[in-house]
Amino acid sequence: MGCAVAMPALAQEGDHNVAATKSYVLLSAGRSSTPAVCDNKWLANSSCSSKGTVYRLGYGYNFNSLLGVEISYGDFAHAREDGIDPTPPAVIPGGGPIPYYRTWSVIGWELAAVATLHFGEHLSVHGKAGWLRANMEEEVWYYALNGELWHGNYHETRNTTSVSGGIQYDFNRDVGVRFQVNRYNKLPGAYQLDGTTYRFKTTSALASLVLKF
Repeated sequence: MGCAVAMPALAQEGDHNVAATKSYVLLSAGRSSTPAVCDNKWLANSSCSSKGTVYRLGYGYNFNSLLGVEISYGDFAHAREDGIDPTPPAVIPGGGPIPYYRTWSVIGWELAAVATLHFGEHLSVHGKAGWLRANMEEEVWYYALNGELWHGNYHETRNTTSVSGGIQYDFNRDVGVRFQVNRYNKLPGAYQLDGTTYRFKTTSALASLVLKF
């Protein structure tokens, strides 16, 4: 009788198939890379980092074991440039040379269709195709010699697309981890306050905690 009771309980405890839970939350962090930002610098001899730390929060729903949908909000990309401008714009008090820094960041919503292929009860791979509502902000800061600060910024919002691929390991029916690489096509590019716009491609790698319910 003890064996008869224990075996069904053990079988139920071992059922970790993702299809058993319809909804899940993604808590994600990682790094983005946007080389084109540093190809379009404010000054040619400045230092520039095309990489940045990104965070995202998402919700997913599985229609079945193969297909689902995810919606998320957070960072898409960050980059920063630092330099010294020998001939700053005339609106900046104090004259040159003046140190400055320029930041470029994109944040927004992503809605994606998700296809999943399972390898046993714990391991699965994911492919995603998504639509973005991306909000870009570029800012340039100058610190004048007399202590005054000059600041210029530019905003742009754009709809674009994304593709992603990842692998997920489910510890049990409630918790898993996912590692994912994202490719964003044509994010709003740096304006550089000169009247020219660009379109940048960004790649990011994210590690996610998956909480299922």
